[in-house]
Amino acid sequence: MDPTPARPTDILFGDDPRPVPTPRNEEDDAAGGFGRLLVEPVPAPGGPRPMRTGRVVGPAEDAATPDDGAQVAATRSPVTSAGPEVVRGAGRTTEQVLALVREARREHPDRPAVVVGAGAETLVALASEHDAYTTMDHTAMAAAVGPLPEPRGRVAVLCAGSGDAPVAAEVAFVARVTGTEAVRVDDVGGSRLQALLADGSLLADVDCVVVVAGLDAALATTIGGLTEVPVVAVPTSTGQAGGFGGIGALLTMLNSGGAGVVVSGIDNGYAAGVFAARIARR
Repeated sequence: MDPTPARPTDILFGDDPRPVPTPRNEEDDAAGGFGRLLVEPVPAPGGPRPMRTGRVVGPAEDAATPDDGAQVAATRSPVTSAGPEVVRGAGRTTEQVLALVREARREHPDRPAVVVGAGAETLVALASEHDAYTTMDHTAMAAAVGPLPEPRGRVAVLCAGSGDAPVAAEVAFVARVTGTEAVRVDDVGGSRLQALLADGSLLADVDCVVVVAGLDAALATTIGGLTEVPVVAVPTSTGQAGGFGGIGALLTMLNSGGAGVVVSGIDNGYAAGVFAARIARR
């Protein structure tokens, strides 16, 4: 005669190695292992509709029928530009940077080629070769060669300390050449933040805020709690000797748990500038 099946408590506290069977039913199997909905979905009038995948369906398309395919395709917005072409000057000679800029201008003449992290000699060479088509920022050590789009939207770039200024300047420069208005406010860390926020004009009428900080990395979370617009936090490798090359600021921003705040890579002002500009332009 088989012994009495062990109860879960017997297995938990005893020595019985037998696993406890998990109760299953046909409905669970049909759901692929997921729990069933508490409220069954109501079918749409006229029967089920084919599922559309791969993109977000707008209101105009959602009301269309399968026979309206040509009309739907005609109402879709055209594919927009991916943004400026970037050429990183770090580790490259002046001739290498010039060659990459020429190639980028040939392939994409409708948008600028942006050079970041370049030396003074490289910037001078770019200005000499491309003359009136070059826009520069000596603080960011960056340049843009080519036509700039008309600005739409507004981005505020806040810099916690003077050591973060080069990265903040890169963010503002890239946001501007990507096609949005950029406003920089430097040295807002510590007790100076309260005075700047007193009149409320700092965060007014902006579509995105970028906070660049090394020592005062908690500034991004503070700003995120004071505004409803998206906040991009950019950790820098400067500001304090024990910051481990920006890792300390990065972890502070990532672990803050503030809603509405995204974190860029260390010293990556280019990525933050493009991201902020895309938000503002939309």
